[in-house]
Amino acid sequence: MKGFFKSLFRTSKERQEPIPSRSAESIKEMSIDEILSYAASGELKTSGQAIALIQRLYTIALYDNHVQEQHREIALRLAEALTVDLEKALSENPDGLADLRKANNYMIENARLWGVGSLFWKITEEAVLAAEIPQYVMRPEHRHLVPAYLEALGEETVTKYRKELVRQLILAGQYEAYNAVLILHGLVTKGDEAATALFMGEEYAALLAVPNDYHAGRRVLVGLGLLTETSGARPFKEIAEIQSVVALVLKERSNEAESDNRLAGLSEDQRDALLLALTSLRFHLSYENIRQIYGEETSNSLMDIFTQETTKEGIEQFGKLLRALYDLPPGKPRDLLFLDSVMAFGGIEAKSEDDWNRNRPFLDMGAAWLNRERVEFQCYLRFILRAMSDPVPQIKSVSDEQVVAFLKETYRREGVRAGIAEDAIYGEDWIGING
Repeated sequence: MKGFFKSLFRTSKERQEPIPSRSAESIKEMSIDEILSYAASGELKTSGQAIALIQRLYTIALYDNHVQEQHREIALRLAEALTVDLEKALSENPDGLADLRKANNYMIENARLWGVGSLFWKITEEAVLAAEIPQYVMRPEHRHLVPAYLEALGEETVTKYRKELVRQLILAGQYEAYNAVLILHGLVTKGDEAATALFMGEEYAALLAVPNDYHAGRRVLVGLGLLTETSGARPFKEIAEIQSVVALVLKERSNEAESDNRLAGLSEDQRDALLLALTSLRFHLSYENIRQIYGEETSNSLMDIFTQETTKEGIEQFGKLLRALYDLPPGKPRDLLFLDSVMAFGGIEAKSEDDWNRNRPFLDMGAAWLNRERVEFQCYLRFILRAMSDPVPQIKSVSDEQVVAFLKETYRREGVRAGIAEDAIYGEDWIGING
């Protein structure tokens, strides 16, 4: 290809008969095989046709659906080679050179929005039905592509479909939980890219701070029309021995964690750091939820669960660290950073990039565990606080079990619209899978 366009635009005495040239529009429809034949035929006469040819090659390489990978590679190499030649041929034509570079830059820079691997491209490539697009877009494996997808959609379209996109984000099944407020809190805390793109400013801050102010986070979903203005959840009532209840819940979760298969294969230091991080997180979430439900005096009394002063000091330090993480910019993986800080507390943090890379599988697993615990523990705690303060009669028959199973399934499907079910099973702020 060296000098291809330079020779192309040079007058040739050997050409006796004019060769019909193709229009830029016809070039846009060429396959890679047609382009190869065309490039070798000598039909190109103008820089406009040459630019159209390069654009077509970039389209095949970066945008077209159902193209063999080897054809994409050929198209990209050819586009780059022909660009070099055309730039040389246009070296004395600044306007033409500027047009070429502008056209190429547009193709290359916008590939992230509409090109190969983008959600727009994948939706066409996989023939996703229009009604299934929101669910497809919000699959966990697609989250890193969502910011570019929303940018490509444009602000007006995103506003129109935002409710459904958020709904599918909640329903993606990343947590064993039926509380939309806590699910979104978990997602923004982990730095989920779709959640970060969909929520900004005050909404993002409110969802992040749900353990400190649950109702502010709930109002975000009310504003979207996903939850009713007034919660139908059973109200919290006073509990006489709240310390004992919280201590029992913490102990139960700790015992489950200590027997979890995810600890297998970890070093003793990693195991201890992860269990400490989980314990500290659970206590912090207990403290913050109790504070907003029952008041500061009651939450402060929870420190009496720990008998050693050094343990209390450590728990307080980790609590301060967890609160400080809320002040980080949007998109930061706070649970991963917390685990790394706990490791530093034990002197086993990564001290080099190689250390970090070696520790990354453990950090990723531990951060994912902490994030799930953040959501699922709060769901469980708030369930227990309601159940202990306002118990319903015990299940004593098969008929009772059938009724309870029916209420749970109704709530799973209908969410807050099934008010009786929400109250009966101590549910809270579930949107329902039926929309």
